[in-house]
Amino acid sequence: MSPGDDANIHFIEHSRVFFKKLDDAVIARYLELVHVLDKAGSYAVQKHGDMLIDRIEGSVNNVIGFPTEKIFAFLRSLDESSSIN
Repeated sequence: MSPGDDANIHFIEHSRVFFKKLDDAVIARYLELVHVLDKAGSYAVQKHGDMLIDRIEGSVNNVIGFPTEKIFAFLRSLDESSSIN
């Protein structure tokens, strides 16, 4: 790719979120701490996610909303390819 090239870049990043077994007390406490109605999936990794989440496989940033590792790798590849030309 060169400056001025018209291109559409598409990629997919997969992450898996595994939740803990939750009881009513933990759920109630989480609802007291986090406004869930403005969250995709009604939870936020970055806001008391440790109360709910057992583990994440893949990019945590992807779960939060933007796969920065994937974007940075793509941008680095553009920089490397431009230095060859």
